[in-house]
Amino acid sequence: MVLCYAGATKDMGKMLGGEEEKDPDAQKKEEERQEALRQQEEERKAKHARMEAEREKVRQQIRDKVGTHLGGHPGWSTAGEEGGPRQRRWARAQRVPR
Repeated sequence: MVLCYAGATKDMGKMLGGEEEKDPDAQKKEEERQEALRQQEEERKAKHARMEAEREKVRQQIRDKVGTHLGGHPGWSTAGEEGGPRQRRWARAQRVPR
C-alpha cells in the first residue's frame, strides 16, 4: 500500500502528531492582533454612543414638538419642576373615594 500526499501542506506534520513550527514573530503578531481588537471595540462603542446621542436628540425634538403643539395635555403632570417643562411625566388619574 502506497500513501501519496501530493496535496500535503506545511501543517501536515501537526496533523500527524509532529512538532509544531515555531513562528519567531508569533508573540508580536498576537500583541498586534489584540491591540487591533481593542481598537475595533473602542471604535464600535464610540459609534454606538454617537448613534444613541442622535436618537436621544430626535426623541427630545419629538417631545418638544408634541408638548408645544398640544399646549400641554390635561394628563401631563409637571411635578418636579426643577427640570423645567421638558421633564414632564404622565400622571395617573387619581380616584376619589365616594
